[in-house]
Amino acid sequence: MARAGTIVRWLPLVAGLAVLALTGVVWTRLRLQDQALFEGRLEIEQINARDTIASAIELRVRSLVRLARVFEMEQTARRTWEIEAAMLASDEACQAIEWVDASMHVRWIVPLQGNEAAQDLDLGFEPRRRAALESARDRKVVVISRAIELVQGQKGFFVAVPVYDAGAFAGVILGVFRISDLLGAVLAKPATYDYAIDIYDGADLIYQHRPAAAIADADWGSSTEVDLRGLRWRVRLMPSRALARWSFATSTLALAAGALTALLITALGRFAWTAHVRAGEAEAAAAALGTEMVERRRAEAALQQGRDELEVRVSDRTASLRAANVQLEGEIEQRESAQEALRLLVRELDHRVKNTLATVQAVAQQTLAISGSLPEFAAAFDGRLAALARIHRALAEERLSLAKLIEITVSPYSSHADGLVIDSAPVLLAPRAVRALGMALHELATNAAKYGAFSVASGRVEIVAVALGGDDDRRLCIDWRESGGPPVASPARRGLGSTLIDDALRYELGSRAVADYATHGVHWQLIVPMRDVVEEAHAD
Repeated sequence: MARAGTIVRWLPLVAGLAVLALTGVVWTRLRLQDQALFEGRLEIEQINARDTIASAIELRVRSLVRLARVFEMEQTARRTWEIEAAMLASDEACQAIEWVDASMHVRWIVPLQGNEAAQDLDLGFEPRRRAALESARDRKVVVISRAIELVQGQKGFFVAVPVYDAGAFAGVILGVFRISDLLGAVLAKPATYDYAIDIYDGADLIYQHRPAAAIADADWGSSTEVDLRGLRWRVRLMPSRALARWSFATSTLALAAGALTALLITALGRFAWTAHVRAGEAEAAAAALGTEMVERRRAEAALQQGRDELEVRVSDRTASLRAANVQLEGEIEQRESAQEALRLLVRELDHRVKNTLATVQAVAQQTLAISGSLPEFAAAFDGRLAALARIHRALAEERLSLAKLIEITVSPYSSHADGLVIDSAPVLLAPRAVRALGMALHELATNAAKYGAFSVASGRVEIVAVALGGDDDRRLCIDWRESGGPPVASPARRGLGSTLIDDALRYELGSRAVADYATHGVHWQLIVPMRDVVEEAHAD
């Protein structure tokens, strides 16, 4: 009897410890889930920072490459070069655009104001500058230098693009950029307000970003590398302490709730044990009286009722805890599903926005590089954006067939019903193929309206699209033929329209475009790999 009483006495403490142990298991699981979600978010921000830096620098590299081509075509036209260079130097992070001759001396510089100290400067005086210039000269590739101290007193880097005169090395086009201005501009976004960012070139710390009102938590920091055409920067991302603390709030609250529940169970058990002891004392008193058997039976009945009620309450409490645990697990699963769906949605949105911005940037830069004046640039750029907008509106409504894309893009330029004939295989295009083919068809239609078949009432454009090749090498051949228009002569130089058609198909789809400027009418043939076709529609 005494042994049973001892067991009952310690039973509440055992129950409390069991609940506390269960709470520890649940807390560990929630902690691991919170940690996985937090690390996933940190990885996404780290990738975004890396890609943002790489894209910003690559955009400037490509602009300098185009400027180098202008230099090679018109080396004696210094004024033309300076106008083009001034447009690139308007970048808020650009210190100067320079031509450095084969002896490593700065000869041309834009803007000159503020960079007077660099005029005629021998850039071979410092090992990093000399190594980068020699590498660009010897390897004949674009080279990005390591971090250097600029003559103007700031930390920066330069991009060296080799240029040639009739095959002979004629120096480099140099773009000098301030690191703090460049990285500060591209990384200044709300998503980085909760993170500290350190960027290293080798062992040198070249950039730091700290949240305005938060202390960074270095324990959660992680690093990645940015590959800048062979040059590698290390990017270290560290969340703020507030962000790290709130990311683990769920597991902390679960631990506190479990500990409080264990404490309550122990207290209630202790109270029940005390009641049990009091009842035993009452039983002993009743037995001593002996003569009050009826009262004793009543007391025993009352005690039994109390025990039954206690068991019911304990059972109800246990059921409530079990239901709460089930509900908690369900909420955890819902939260994981919601966060995963949000992550996928953000990735898809980021991918689509980057693709669209890259397309607009490419159109703007190519139009600017070849346009002779600002009105000419505005008219050409407006037409290409309108074509891109029409294509995107059609994509938003439904999946496009090739015939529908041709109708949307080309038919507005035909002045009469017989001016456009379309004979297309029934194919549905992938969005990437729609953008590239849409821009190419727009350029062809624009040229036809200005100089070709669409410019006269008797003109006619016939477009035939067929699928060629076997299963392993299927290709889509689009044949554009003009007739009835003005006589055609081969252009003296390659225009912007031809550049856009060739570049859009080559870089977007890995395809090719062939032009034949026959006297009776222009003939274009576009060859596209069938891997860019989503599916082939079946004939009715």
